[in-house]
Amino acid sequence: MVIVACIDKSGNIALNTNGQLNHIIFWVRLKVVSNEALLYMNFNSSRQFGYYPMKMIDDDFLDIAGEDSYCFVEDTDITPYIDRIDKIILYKWNKKFSSKFEFDKSILDNFSVVSKKSFYGEPFLKISEIVYEKNN
Repeated sequence: MVIVACIDKSGNIALNTNGQLNHIIFWVRLKVVSNEALLYMNFNSSRQFGYYPMKMIDDDFLDIAGEDSYCFVEDTDITPYIDRIDKIILYKWNKKFSSKFEFDKSILDNFSVVSKKSFYGEPFLKISEIVYEKNN
């Protein structure tokens, strides 16, 4: 399973109330990285992907997602699924947003960075894509 999440520069997650997920650079890049695969997510997250064409919406999305599925997480604890996760893709904004949730960085202890890229958008907006793969 591949986990996709967006964080701000402080590590906050569930940033959707700030509207940054509608950023076209993020959507285009996500389609490329996932090879246009179906993106699994819960109902809360789906509101940010209104026009995103390939999505599967279910509040139990992590339970139904397959081995090679891409899963977008914001307000869902992924630690119970750590054995099923092979890759984590973080999109990091260079701004700080308010959020009630923080990405649990200890999850990355058994993962290594395999690639890192940056994309620039609106004035002063930088999005970094950091791909982690599970250590053998």
